Amino acid sequence: MSEVRPYIEFPDKREWLALALGLAPFIVNFGSTTTMTSNGQVTSFNSMDYADIVLGALCVILMLTTIRFWPQTRPEAAMKRKIVFVVLIGLGVFQVVSGLGVFTRV
Repeated sequence: MSEVRPYIEFPDKREWLALALGLAPFIVNFGSTTTMTSNGQVTSFNSMDYADIVLGALCVILMLTTIRFWPQTRPEAAMKRKIVFVVLIGLGVFQVVSGLGVFTRV
């Protein structure tokens, strides 16, 4: 006999937690900025936000752990779960890249 697995509800607490981790860097900032000027002109600008990097990476890692839920998702919620997966992975990656200073403007 085959084992009957219960469905995992959507959204799961891990997806809610990943959403909170992905949105937290918009509120929490813990970083450093370095600016070098020469003759009144900015010659070098470096910005890193460690909260963005850590929280964004945790968001991505947490969402990667939810892939194992896909086979146990109700058919009517399967596409929603995959869309949320892609959006939250994108949010986490955005936070990491943003924390590394890629989107910084002087």
